[in-house]
Amino acid sequence: MKIIFYFVTVNIIVLALSFILLYRISSQTLLKEIGSHSESLLVNTAKNTAQLMEWSIDYSYSSSDDPLLQVYALSDEYNDLDTYTVWTRLMDIKKSNPSIDSVYLINDYTKKIIDSRLGVTDFASFNDQEILTKLRNREIGDKLVLLPRVITLPLGSSEQKKVITLVINYETNGKSLSAFVLNVDTEKMMTLLQKNTKFEQTNVSIFNEADELVFTTSTLSGTELLELSRQSKSTASGWKLFHPLQQEEQLLVYSTTSIKGIQQWKFIETIPKAVILENINILGKISFILFISLFITSLGVIILISKRVYSPIQELVHNVMLQHHAEKFGERKGASEMDYLSDVFVSQSERIHELTEHWRSNTILEREQYMRELLRTSPASLDEIRTD
Repeated sequence: MKIIFYFVTVNIIVLALSFILLYRISSQTLLKEIGSHSESLLVNTAKNTAQLMEWSIDYSYSSSDDPLLQVYALSDEYNDLDTYTVWTRLMDIKKSNPSIDSVYLINDYTKKIIDSRLGVTDFASFNDQEILTKLRNREIGDKLVLLPRVITLPLGSSEQKKVITLVINYETNGKSLSAFVLNVDTEKMMTLLQKNTKFEQTNVSIFNEADELVFTTSTLSGTELLELSRQSKSTASGWKLFHPLQQEEQLLVYSTTSIKGIQQWKFIETIPKAVILENINILGKISFILFISLFITSLGVIILISKRVYSPIQELVHNVMLQHHAEKFGERKGASEMDYLSDVFVSQSERIHELTEHWRSNTILEREQYMRELLRTSPASLDEIRTD
């Protein structure tokens, strides 16, 4: 029974350790491969997205330098033909790129705004009051800035849209609020990021250098956004395992890209670890089933061997113990079976030796007895001696 127990135990330990070791190695290898591959994809996608954003910036500069727009934005007089011509030009700018949501031309001298969506609007009734407030409060400097915002669509609509606003002031040092404003549709701009992975549970977020959220593919709380921003401050790009509060462990991939030297954007991608290891978990379950099957097979072989080898030996020991229960071996009932058989063997050897010695002794005595009887009797003839 000890042999069977030890053999089965060793098999279980070896197989279990092999299973655990192979599972951990395969999981870590898979995470490293996916992490490195995701980092490479995110770096390339971030660069391509930055190039699209830079193209929008260059296009904004070139469009704002249009003499027609500059003259209109800084003029205190205009007629309907000039207004229509400027509005047509703004529509052409908007149509040139599908990622552009809308274009404003703000004239601080006439307190009018030409919007590519609505035409001419005065300051008081303009739909996007946020941009006017930022201009008045000097939150927007003389240099080009990128403002991630959420704007409400005009004409009484409650629908909101995420945009990145580019503001180019026509006059410096706060002489006027006249400016060229271009709103880029964030969802359309980030199309490349949304196709960066096939995992549905993946979240991609972008932060600017002020840790303001530029874009995210899913709704995140303020605490979650703060955690993501903190986790990616170490290097320009990389990946690591990240365990956010009250959430499952995730693979966090990050990359930092410069946008025309204006801002540093941080691209962060998170993938749940359980999603990545879903296939390896299936493989682990299959391996576990194979492990159980192998264990049952091994146990069956051991039982078969025990019936063919151990049981006969056990029966032999039992019979020997029954035959010699009255002898001194009964004192060693607590000893092992091999010790008991050894004692029986030694005892039998001693008996054989005693019987041999007894036989030798009896043989010698018989010869001596015969010689004595022969000497006591009268001499016999040769034929009688031969007969005896």
